[in-house]
Amino acid sequence: MEKHKIKTIIDLTLGDGSIRLHRKKAVFCACHSIKQTKYVEYKANILEKLGYRIHQNTYISSSKNSLGKEYHWLTSQSSNDMKNVYHIMYHNRKKILNNDIISYFDEKTLAILFMDDGCAHTKKQIKNNKLYIWTKGYQISTNNFAWDEVRLLTDWLQSKFSIKATISSQNGLPVLYIGNKDGRDKFKRIVEPFIIESMFYKIKHPHSQKEAIKTNSII
Repeated sequence: MEKHKIKTIIDLTLGDGSIRLHRKKAVFCACHSIKQTKYVEYKANILEKLGYRIHQNTYISSSKNSLGKEYHWLTSQSSNDMKNVYHIMYHNRKKILNNDIISYFDEKTLAILFMDDGCAHTKKQIKNNKLYIWTKGYQISTNNFAWDEVRLLTDWLQSKFSIKATISSQNGLPVLYIGNKDGRDKFKRIVEPFIIESMFYKIKHPHSQKEAIKTNSII
């Protein structure tokens, strides 16, 4: 299996994506709110360019926690390639993170992870009857991984990009946070070229009150 295929499937599986064993092979799956249809189509296009057949559909949830919500679902063809990556990324049916997996990471990996599981922590201020907003930090919800696994990710950010990230607890689970100004600036420069239009809202605001006022960054 070609390395670029392994890397791409890892990119798509790291956050919201998943790989499921299916008979003797495996399938890639991803599900997002109907509002993120363009993002699901973006993922489908990536996989189709690698030669995988993709099925997409929509459904309305009947589960208690999301009753009535509409979702867009993507499933790949069953393949040995997906099974190969499953055995790289899963242990005892749980998604893992280790240095071998991280060796495939690059700027696009980080951008897709952020589009999947990231958000901006913002601050607002009303001045001269205008509401300004700026980003004071970026969070990536890494709570599907163990604490020591997330530390590997912060180590990679530091060694690869000189970005200092911290790990905080959210309901006892690890969440990655980039709060310092230098780190925010570097992070945005790195991921911005890979953020698709429908997900750009996550990084659109400047990083200080002064910049927000200067650039008219208003909601």
